[in-house]
Amino acid sequence: MVAESQNFKGGCLIKIEALLGSLKSAELRLAKTILKFPEEVIHLTMQELQRKSGSSYATIYRFCKKAGYLGYKDFVRSLELDVQKKSEDVYISAGFPISMEDPIEEIANKTFSHSQAVLEDTKKILDNHLLEEAAQMMAKARRIHFIGTGTSGVIAKYAYTRFLRMGLSCIAETDPTMYKVIIALMEPQEVLFAISASGRSMGIVHATKLANRKGIPVISLSDFAISPLTKSSDINLYTTPRNTILFSDLDVPFITGQINILDILFARCCSIIGREAIERYQKSKSAADLEKAAK
Repeated sequence: MVAESQNFKGGCLIKIEALLGSLKSAELRLAKTILKFPEEVIHLTMQELQRKSGSSYATIYRFCKKAGYLGYKDFVRSLELDVQKKSEDVYISAGFPISMEDPIEEIANKTFSHSQAVLEDTKKILDNHLLEEAAQMMAKARRIHFIGTGTSGVIAKYAYTRFLRMGLSCIAETDPTMYKVIIALMEPQEVLFAISASGRSMGIVHATKLANRKGIPVISLSDFAISPLTKSSDINLYTTPRNTILFSDLDVPFITGQINILDILFARCCSIIGREAIERYQKSKSAADLEKAAK
């Protein structure tokens, strides 16, 4: 059911950080070894990594596949790119430390730097093939149903306003009870677009499973991690994982990553539909401008 990607370039350390919460003991031990000694791991054979981490061949192979790689060599190549850029890049795992004594200028600098890092990290793990597949599915759908709860509900509403303005039939719903009603009325020619940063919101996950049973295609947008949501989606799109160090668990920078992915899909859907989408967008813009002028 889940569409897997093998086209990532770099972003290996980010993906390992995101997987930590879903790994079993042997895999977790392996992941921590890699995170602690990435510069050393890129020079190790699979047998040498087995000895260093106390892991088995099967564990390493399973871990590489779980992280989205074809195998160990593919994984090492991606990790090597991260090691080469490690001195330049700011990873989410470095935290977002704001102290009570920081002046407003320092808080502003740190906030902007963090948001920029989120976008850079999200870009690293983007899979253009999956984005294209999602855009094609959305552009041709009879209707798109965006669902999300809490902050993800805000993103669902944003997506609705964007895609509606190009003339696509779509709705947005934030009430978990209504998810069931919507899916009961959906048909296979429609698309369910589920948004959940954690990938573990019970209402969202339950909705995607109901859609699976009806043969309704599901696109999900979440933090990069193996989660119940990714297991019940046909196409998984990811932003960079968030961190709870100090004040780093802020929604806004991560919303920025989600919005950018939706904007990519919006632009691609416009190009797929063509001039008709542009004309519809201009009509909606004119209508909105009239409303502003009336005020």
